[in-house]
Amino acid sequence: MPTIPLQVSSVTYRSDQNAIVEARRIYARTHFIAQGGADDYCRSIVDSGAPFSVLPYSLWHQQKLRWTHLGGAVLTRVAPPSMEQLIWQGVPCELGETNVFLLDLASGVQSGPHRVVGKFVQQSVAGEFETTAPLGLNFLSDNAIRFAVERTGASLSSHLVVP
Repeated sequence: MPTIPLQVSSVTYRSDQNAIVEARRIYARTHFIAQGGADDYCRSIVDSGAPFSVLPYSLWHQQKLRWTHLGGAVLTRVAPPSMEQLIWQGVPCELGETNVFLLDLASGVQSGPHRVVGKFVQQSVAGEFETTAPLGLNFLSDNAIRFAVERTGASLSSHLVVP
Protein backbone atom coordinates (compact mmCIF):
# COMPACT_ATOMS: atom_id res chain seq x y z
CA MET A 1 0.00 0.00 0.00
CA PRO A 2 1.73 3.17 -1.16
CA THR A 3 1.89 6.13 1.18
CA ILE A 4 1.67 9.52 -0.52
CA PRO A 5 3.04 12.39 1.62
CA LEU A 6 1.04 15.62 1.53
CA GLN A 7 2.13 19.23 1.92
CA VAL A 8 0.72 21.12 4.88
CA SER A 9 0.59 24.83 4.13
CA SER A 10 0.10 27.41 6.87
CA VAL A 11 -0.70 31.13 6.90
CA THR A 12 -0.43 33.22 10.07
CA TYR A 13 -3.02 35.93 10.71
CA ARG A 14 -3.40 38.63 13.34
CA SER A 15 -6.95 39.62 14.35
CA ASP A 16 -8.17 43.13 15.07
CA GLN A 17 -7.77 42.24 18.77
CA ASN A 18 -4.15 41.16 18.24
CA ALA A 19 -4.85 37.40 18.45
CA ILE A 20 -2.50 35.26 16.35
CA VAL A 21 -4.18 32.36 14.51
CA GLU A 22 -2.96 29.81 11.96
CA ALA A 23 -4.97 28.76 8.90
CA ARG A 24 -3.91 25.49 7.29
CA ARG A 25 -4.59 23.60 4.07
CA ILE A 26 -3.35 20.19 2.99
CA TYR A 27 -2.23 19.69 -0.62
CA ALA A 28 -1.52 16.65 -2.77
CA ARG A 29 0.49 16.64 -6.00
CA THR A 30 -1.81 15.27 -8.68
CA HIS A 31 -2.23 14.86 -12.37
CA PHE A 32 -5.28 14.44 -14.54
CA ILE A 33 -5.41 13.14 -18.12
CA ALA A 34 -6.42 15.48 -20.96
CA GLN A 35 -8.47 14.28 -23.95
CA GLY A 36 -5.34 14.04 -26.12
CA GLY A 37 -3.65 11.85 -23.50
CA ALA A 38 -1.36 14.57 -22.10
CA ASP A 39 -0.81 14.77 -18.35
CA ASP A 40 -2.04 17.91 -16.56
CA TYR A 41 -0.11 18.34 -13.30
CA CYS A 42 -1.50 20.47 -10.47
CA ARG A 43 -1.89 20.78 -6.73
CA SER A 44 -5.13 19.53 -5.22
CA ILE A 45 -6.49 20.42 -1.81
CA VAL A 46 -7.39 17.39 0.30
CA ASP A 47 -10.57 18.67 1.97
CA SER A 48 -12.33 16.07 4.12
CA GLY A 49 -14.88 18.77 5.05
CA ALA A 50 -16.09 19.11 1.46
CA PRO A 51 -18.85 16.64 0.55
CA PHE A 52 -17.85 16.54 -3.14
CA SER A 53 -14.68 17.11 -5.11
CA VAL A 54 -14.55 20.19 -7.36
CA LEU A 55 -13.00 20.52 -10.81
CA PRO A 56 -12.33 24.21 -11.58
CA TYR A 57 -13.32 25.48 -15.00
CA SER A 58 -9.78 26.23 -16.16
CA LEU A 59 -8.68 22.70 -15.18
CA TRP A 60 -11.41 20.62 -16.80
CA HIS A 61 -12.48 22.89 -19.68
CA GLN A 62 -9.39 24.80 -20.75
CA GLN A 63 -7.10 21.80 -20.24
CA LYS A 64 -9.68 19.56 -21.93
CA LEU A 65 -9.73 16.84 -19.27
CA ARG A 66 -11.24 13.47 -20.03
CA TRP A 67 -14.47 13.28 -18.06
CA THR A 68 -17.93 11.77 -18.09
CA HIS A 69 -21.04 13.90 -17.61
CA LEU A 70 -23.21 12.42 -14.80
CA GLY A 71 -25.89 15.10 -14.41
CA GLY A 72 -26.97 18.70 -14.67
CA ALA A 73 -27.06 21.54 -12.19
CA VAL A 74 -29.61 20.02 -9.78
CA LEU A 75 -29.34 17.03 -7.45
CA THR A 76 -32.37 15.42 -5.81
CA ARG A 77 -31.84 14.26 -2.25
CA VAL A 78 -33.31 10.77 -1.88
CA ALA A 79 -34.45 10.97 1.77
CA PRO A 80 -36.04 13.25 2.69
CA PRO A 81 -36.78 14.23 -0.91
CA SER A 82 -35.56 17.72 -1.84
CA MET A 83 -33.84 19.40 -4.75
CA GLU A 84 -30.48 21.13 -4.33
CA GLN A 85 -28.60 23.34 -6.75
CA LEU A 86 -25.13 22.13 -7.67
CA ILE A 87 -23.04 25.27 -7.16
CA TRP A 88 -19.47 26.18 -6.17
CA GLN A 89 -18.49 29.65 -4.95
CA GLY A 90 -21.84 30.90 -6.32
CA VAL A 91 -21.20 29.45 -9.81
CA PRO A 92 -23.39 26.71 -11.38
CA CYS A 93 -21.82 23.29 -11.81
CA GLU A 94 -22.54 19.99 -13.52
CA LEU A 95 -21.93 16.59 -11.99
CA GLY A 96 -19.15 14.59 -13.58
CA GLU A 97 -16.52 11.90 -13.16
CA THR A 98 -12.84 11.74 -14.08
CA ASN A 99 -9.65 10.08 -12.84
CA VAL A 100 -6.67 11.47 -10.97
CA PHE A 101 -3.22 10.16 -10.13
CA LEU A 102 -1.53 10.95 -6.79
CA LEU A 103 2.19 11.68 -6.87
CA ASP A 104 5.11 11.56 -4.45
CA LEU A 105 7.67 13.69 -6.25
CA ALA A 106 10.48 12.82 -3.80
CA SER A 107 10.28 9.04 -4.32
CA GLY A 108 8.76 8.99 -7.79
CA VAL A 109 5.79 6.92 -6.58
CA GLN A 110 2.55 7.39 -8.50
CA SER A 111 -0.80 5.94 -7.46
CA GLY A 112 -3.92 5.68 -9.55
CA PRO A 113 -5.99 6.15 -11.48
CA HIS A 114 -8.40 7.10 -8.69
CA ARG A 115 -12.05 7.93 -9.37
CA VAL A 116 -13.11 11.55 -8.85
CA VAL A 117 -16.84 12.33 -8.81
CA GLY A 118 -17.53 15.98 -8.35
CA LYS A 119 -18.74 19.37 -9.37
CA PHE A 120 -17.47 20.58 -12.74
CA VAL A 121 -17.62 24.36 -12.41
CA GLN A 122 -19.18 26.06 -15.47
CA GLN A 123 -17.12 29.29 -15.44
CA SER A 124 -13.94 30.71 -13.95
CA VAL A 125 -13.79 31.63 -10.26
CA ALA A 126 -11.27 34.19 -9.04
CA GLY A 127 -8.43 33.16 -6.74
CA GLU A 128 -6.64 29.95 -5.81
CA PHE A 129 -9.68 27.76 -6.45
CA GLU A 130 -9.39 28.32 -10.19
CA THR A 131 -6.07 26.46 -10.33
CA THR A 132 -6.50 23.99 -7.46
CA ALA A 133 -8.95 21.08 -7.37
CA PRO A 134 -10.41 20.30 -3.94
CA LEU A 135 -10.66 16.54 -3.41
CA GLY A 136 -13.65 16.06 -1.10
CA LEU A 137 -14.62 13.39 1.39
CA ASN A 138 -16.32 11.42 -1.37
CA PHE A 139 -12.89 11.04 -3.08
CA LEU A 140 -11.43 9.39 0.02
CA SER A 141 -14.49 7.17 0.49
CA ASP A 142 -14.94 6.18 -3.18
CA ASN A 143 -11.32 5.05 -3.40
CA ALA A 144 -10.91 3.53 0.10
CA ILE A 145 -8.04 5.94 0.77
CA ARG A 146 -6.88 6.47 4.35
CA PHE A 147 -6.20 10.13 5.20
CA ALA A 148 -3.89 10.79 8.16
CA VAL A 149 -3.03 14.08 9.83
CA GLU A 150 -0.62 14.04 12.75
CA ARG A 151 1.04 16.59 14.94
CA THR A 152 4.79 16.05 14.98
CA GLY A 153 6.53 18.45 17.31
CA ALA A 154 5.35 21.99 16.54
CA SER A 155 3.99 21.19 13.09
CA LEU A 156 1.48 18.99 11.28
CA SER A 157 2.29 16.23 8.84
CA SER A 158 -0.14 14.42 6.60
CA HIS A 159 -0.29 11.56 4.11
CA LEU A 160 -2.64 9.36 2.12
CA VAL A 161 -2.46 5.56 2.24
CA VAL A 162 -3.80 4.17 -1.01
CA PRO A 163 -4.92 0.59 -1.74
